[in-house]
Amino acid sequence: MDIDEIYIDYSREYDKELNMVHGFGSVSSFMEEGINEPIHIGSIIYNFYNMFSFNQEKDALISADAVSGDEEYIMSTLLNNGFEFEEGGALITLDRIVLKEQWVNTKIYG
Repeated sequence: MDIDEIYIDYSREYDKELNMVHGFGSVSSFMEEGINEPIHIGSIIYNFYNMFSFNQEKDALISADAVSGDEEYIMSTLLNNGFEFEEGGALITLDRIVLKEQWVNTKIYG
């Protein structure tokens, strides 16, 4: 079975101490014609960094490291490979995508 359309309902919370936003999303899709209710197929977790809100690049790295060593590694790699911190902008790191086991091998288009 293929999934043609997915929907992500998300919420977010601002972490004042880390100066970043943690996001959580519920992934769903209409799996069968005639069914009016979407089926929950998984979830996502992400982190949003508004680079304008950090005084220096190292401040963003400190926040990322507080999340996890892997998050700090991702942020460090981005900042050391072409992302121009001085220009500001935003970085979003995808922490994880979790699909219910029955949907793991399904082709998802969206």
